[in-house]
Amino acid sequence: MRVCSDTSPLYTLARVNLLHVLWDQHPEILIPEEVWAELSRMSHRESRELLEDARATGRLRVLALQNNALKDSLLTVLDEGESAAIALAVESHADLLLLDETDGRKVASEYKLRVTGVLGLLIKARRLGKIPSLSQAILRLRNEARFYVSSVLEKAALRSVGELP
Repeated sequence: MRVCSDTSPLYTLARVNLLHVLWDQHPEILIPEEVWAELSRMSHRESRELLEDARATGRLRVLALQNNALKDSLLTVLDEGESAAIALAVESHADLLLLDETDGRKVASEYKLRVTGVLGLLIKARRLGKIPSLSQAILRLRNEARFYVSSVLEKAALRSVGELP
């Protein structure tokens, strides 16, 4: 399965030391150079080192876009990382794009890309028994990575894994 990613899912999972959730589901992730540049500027040293190790071991493959026209056209509505990630997913015929931002998801859907984000990865990990508690993972996302999950989405996610009635 060919999987591409934007910055946010990688940064967020690295920040709370849950990258294993990603690697369990997708052992290799393709990212454009623009996303790698954003990750390389992260201020949290430990997270940056985890991602550098992932690149060194081949879990993260950094690719140059072959055609920047799509990325450039998306820059009018999205940031550089999101634009490049969507362009790479289209260009590489990705089976899945990891993307959290609502605007980016809307644009990705216009290109018929299948999308999931951090919460989707964690729901799957909880169902597979790879993490003991989705509610604890969400709490860590909020407190350690300042990741926003609406209360409506959180309740639906917790219900989906049986952590709420």
